[in-house]
Amino acid sequence: MSKFERARGPSWLLRRDAFALFSVSLTFLLASETLAQSSTPQTVSLIDMVRATIERQPGIKLAEEQVRFVEGSLQSALGAFDVQFGSALSRTRERLPLPSFAQDAGLIESATDSLGVQFEASRLFKSGLGVTSSLRLANRDSNNVPGLENRSRISFVVRQPLLRGRGEGGFAAFWRTVGLERDATVKDLRHAVARSVRETADAYWLYLAQLQRLEIARESEGRFGDLQKSSELLLEAREVAAVDIRQLTANVARRRISRLQGEQAVFHARVRLGLSAGLEATALASLGDPADSFPATETDLVSTTAPVLVEIALSRRDDFRAARLRQLSAGVALGAAQNASRPALDLVLETGYDGLSERGGLPGFLAPLSENLKGPSASASVVFAWPTKNRTALGRLAENRAILRQSEITLADAERHIGARVSLALNNLTQSAARVTAAREACRLFRETLAAERQRLQLGISSVLDVINTEDRLNESLLEAVSADLDYAQSVVALRFETGTLLGSSDLGNEVDLIGLTTPPKATSSGR
Repeated sequence: MSKFERARGPSWLLRRDAFALFSVSLTFLLASETLAQSSTPQTVSLIDMVRATIERQPGIKLAEEQVRFVEGSLQSALGAFDVQFGSALSRTRERLPLPSFAQDAGLIESATDSLGVQFEASRLFKSGLGVTSSLRLANRDSNNVPGLENRSRISFVVRQPLLRGRGEGGFAAFWRTVGLERDATVKDLRHAVARSVRETADAYWLYLAQLQRLEIARESEGRFGDLQKSSELLLEAREVAAVDIRQLTANVARRRISRLQGEQAVFHARVRLGLSAGLEATALASLGDPADSFPATETDLVSTTAPVLVEIALSRRDDFRAARLRQLSAGVALGAAQNASRPALDLVLETGYDGLSERGGLPGFLAPLSENLKGPSASASVVFAWPTKNRTALGRLAENRAILRQSEITLADAERHIGARVSLALNNLTQSAARVTAAREACRLFRETLAAERQRLQLGISSVLDVINTEDRLNESLLEAVSADLDYAQSVVALRFETGTLLGSSDLGNEVDLIGLTTPPKATSSGR
């Protein structure tokens, strides 16, 4: 003890030791808490991975940008029906030579100064009707015409197509086709979301299956290791042959290989799940284990019939709905091409007021708007144009007929394939559900058989080879059970996807819930 410590007394020493003990205890508790947190495995749920997919998947992002692109095209097409304003300002000076008789009067040339101002507003309606209103003010001052001349013209012109450009097949056809393409692109986006959700769900279930297969491989390796130790004891007691021990050692090595392959398969499945969900490369290797188990098997699928599910699919699948919209768009485009192949025959009606003033200055320039205003004047004309061969319009008409026919063929083929895929997905679901039941029963029986063989080996009435064969069959049954669970889980998602019931029925969002990912669709109009 130092002089300083002896001077402070024993009470100070007790306080020092208590503080040191408290510091060590606190450090230990914090370290153990941190270690516990770091050792606790982080898990990921299926619904979280699906939501991450919808938020981050590049394929979905590309589809969203395509929707924005088509919305821009629609806005551009609607711009043709906006009110258009225009104005013009002109100032001219004209100097012309005069004939000899005019020069005798003392004039050498004609000098004219003009000023013109025009305002115009026009609009094209979707029916093809065009309306234009204009206001023009003009000032004219010439040396060979006495007085100053200010004129105004207020006019209103209506142009109505009677053949080409009339009705919905005319100027509004392009706007309608772009609008239908916008709606179809929105359906494409929803279908891209459903496809990405299916890929993520399949990858999630595969990840879970690979982990379970790895666990089976580890358990099998452990059981064979225990069997090897017990058999070596029996060898010392000369109750088993040395050749059986060598075969058992070889099987232990095989189980080790299976376990290593399982670890590699788990890593690959983890990376696949992360890529499907749109995660960054740095987050792939650290992705946690699945938090959800395989969905419960529904064996009673008698009420779920293929024809009903096909009807649901044809009304709910967004790719099929997009194909329908594109067929409608092709029909509108064909109508526009037929309209464009007609001769142009337009009725033009015009009415207006004219004013005149001879005063100078700005008041005189504006005076014709209110002084000496006469009218209304009116005119009517029919404008006709007829291309003789009209090959451009007829060629486009033939193109649009072919496009419409292609869309009809595509739609019919899509309906045929959807019906086949729905029936196939339903059959796969039914068969996989039966496989799950059979595989679980086989696992139970082989576990009982293995336990009995181990007892027989201990009693000396069975061989190591019999135990090895039973162990192999148990492993095969366990792996088959995992495969059956995987097939059933993926078949549920596949049937949901094929029937268009993987997402919610609302077109305003991309709602996904766990029920839609883990239970088969019902034979109702909603499919939920």
